[in-house]
Amino acid sequence: MKTKLICLLSTAIFAAVCMAAVSTSREAKPFPPPNTEDEIAHDPNWKILPKEDVYEVGHSKMNWSSIRDLPASGFRKLSTAQAKAYTGAYYSCPADKTPYLMTAVFPTKGGPGQFRAERNGDSVTIVFGGMPILISSATNYEQSAVVVNLDFTPFLVYTAVSSFQ
Repeated sequence: MKTKLICLLSTAIFAAVCMAAVSTSREAKPFPPPNTEDEIAHDPNWKILPKEDVYEVGHSKMNWSSIRDLPASGFRKLSTAQAKAYTGAYYSCPADKTPYLMTAVFPTKGGPGQFRAERNGDSVTIVFGGMPILISSATNYEQSAVVVNLDFTPFLVYTAVSSFQ
């Protein structure tokens, strides 16, 4: 059963990446290899968004169809009630921002870490930052999701992993 689930998930992720590559509008870019993330980390045009605007979606909710079936763009606008359902009762969103559900990735054996969001114009990168030794040896990644409060509508959404927390 577990093997079938892994095969189906791998096929779904591969199909989503292929669809994103063909799309000409609001497309999600597949996450770059970890070394490419270092270029984002050192690029002064990428600004880290406030930590209080990034909420991880609980693992128990990852099987919800609304997460599994995110559009090729990799994000979906949410209501505050929907965002709270994904993240928990502690979720809050300032009146001048809008919650967005966004795809994210993390290394399967990457150890502890956390997600952050970075912005460059209307592009957003959801970065999983973890322990350098574990991130550099990771080869398998799992899909996750975060809710990010934004004061703009994203155009491009990337995912990445980094040894920078």
